[in-house]
Parts: sequence; structure tokens; C-alpha cells
Amino acid sequence: MAAVILGWNLREETEACARSLLGQGYPRLKLVIVDNGSTDGSTAYLRERFPDGEVVELPTNLGIAAGYNAGLSKALAMGCDYAFVLNNDTLFAPTCLATLVDAAQRHPDAGVLMPKIVYESARSTIWSAGQRERAFPPGVVMIGLNRQDSAAYDVEGELDFAPSCALLVTRAALERVGLFDTGYFFYYDDADYCQRVRRAGCTIRYVPSAVVYHKVSLSTARSARPARWWYVMGRSAALYYHRYYRPVAPALALYAGWFVARETVKGNARFVPLFLRGLYHALLGRPMALPS
Repeated sequence: MAAVILGWNLREETEACARSLLGQGYPRLKLVIVDNGSTDGSTAYLRERFPDGEVVELPTNLGIAAGYNAGLSKALAMGCDYAFVLNNDTLFAPTCLATLVDAAQRHPDAGVLMPKIVYESARSTIWSAGQRERAFPPGVVMIGLNRQDSAAYDVEGELDFAPSCALLVTRAALERVGLFDTGYFFYYDDADYCQRVRRAGCTIRYVPSAVVYHKVSLSTARSARPARWWYVMGRSAALYYHRYYRPVAPALALYAGWFVARETVKGNARFVPLFLRGLYHALLGRPMALPS
């Protein structure tokens, strides 16, 4: 088993995530930390604190998909049967790892398994109990977002989609499906991977007895680098809709129209051109041009 933690700056958060994992006491756990071009000295800091772990240093921020892939490639080379891919803003209930692996062994058809994810700052509130397809406007939405945790979210079962902040991926799935698509800098990377997993004949399983505490998008929050967030959101949405929706034009138009209307009402009209630029660039096949 390898735990692949992806971090970009926020080195103390990465350290806390790794220590929470190691505190599980899971036997033969291999720690793989991917530093995605940090500028805060994360690599040296983490190598000093986790000398038995593998710290992969990327030259620049390559995005979530490419960052995960760097860690997953290491996990495969190590011969691991499972890889637990994680954002660095996560912490774990005491038996999280063992519970996920047990579920994977009980359900060998499952290529991806996800825990129940609650807010770290409000542990009785759901952040995600999986994701589902929404008919109108067409898209992928969270299950249970901001709902009070209850028995309704304690039922183990199959999912359509799972967010990539905490996913157990089996070696069998990686060998059958491959790695994440690096065309997604962030957002929709997980939905795309789940589509590919299901199309390859594997299932995606929700395991609510495994619990993750999520600090929620410390590195990709809108407030941190808003221009980049809006541009990438538009670009990733266009890539995903073009690949999976038919006919693509009405589906993407419905989604984009709904998104723009919602964000305008919320007072974000000044950012809408960035979203539309990212969408437009993707549809034209232009290379990504990340705003600062």
C-alpha cells in the first residue's frame, strides 16, 4: 500500500496529512509525497521530517492530474497493490486505511473506493458522500454537500463518481485504465477518471465507515488565485463535456449558461470572462494559458 500525498506549498499541511496517515499504524505503508513545484521549501522540509518516505519534486506546478500521476507511477514501481491518492488538506479517522482496504478485498470488482468525507472544521457536516450525474443542467454534483451527517450517508454501495481528494485506487484499475488525464490542470480530473474506470468494467465504491476530514481546497480556493481558478474551471468543463456528452453543444451551452447566471447572481460577474476564455481556449484546442 502506498499513500500518495500531493502538495503545493502549505508544507505544514502536508506534514500533518502524512503524520495522520502514519498514525494509522497500517503495516508496510509506503509514503509518497509529491511536491508540485512549491516555492516555500517544502521538499527539503518534508525530506527532513520523513526520511523513510519518498519525496518526488516536480520542477513547477503541473496540476493535480500530473501530480497524482507522478506519485502513482512511483507506487506502481514499488509493486503496491493499492494507492491512496490524497490532497494534502486531509486528515483521517483512526481506521480509515484498513477499512478501505478491507472493502477493496471484499469487492474485487471495485477499482476506486472513497471514504465518507466531512469537513475538518465541522466534523458532523458532509463535504462529500460521492458524486452523481445531474440531468439538468447536465453535470456532475456532490452527494450530501453541506448536509448534516446522518444514517442516510452510512450506506456502503456503488457510485457513479468520486472526488479525487481521497481515493483508494487498486493496482488492477491502474493497469487496466491507466493514469489520470493530464489535460485537466484541476477540476474534472476525477470525473474523467471515474468515467474511464466504469467504462473499463470496474466499479466505484463508497465506504462510509472510513472517514476523512477535509480542510477543503486550501491550494485551489477561489480566494487564493481567483483568475486561475475561473480560467481552469472553464477549460476543464469544456474538455470534459466535449468528451462525455452527446450532443456536446447543447449540453455545454446549458451548463455554461446556468453557471454564468448563478455566478452573476452571486456577485462574481467580473470573473465570468475568465471562465468563458478557458472554455473557449479548450474548444479551439489552444494550449492552456494560465492567468497569474
